[in-house]
Amino acid sequence: WAQTDKRGVSPLELVRRAVAAHPGLFRPALEKLKRLDKPKAAAIIARVPDDWMSGLARGFALELVCYNLEQLKRLTP
Repeated sequence: WAQTDKRGVSPLELVRRAVAAHPGLFRPALEKLKRLDKPKAAAIIARVPDDWMSGLARGFALELVCYNLEQLKRLTP
């Protein structure tokens, strides 16, 4: 966030800060995310070919997507 930081902020934190600074720009996209849930995310991830992703990786990806989705959903009133 600052040139003196040893690391950049996470993508999720970057969105949090951007939403706080420019809520009108992000509201439409965040509203669309409200329609996405775990079963829909699982269906999307299931479309990745088995030889590209192991079952363990698929489960991890789903949980990571769902965690981030819930965090993003909290950004809208």
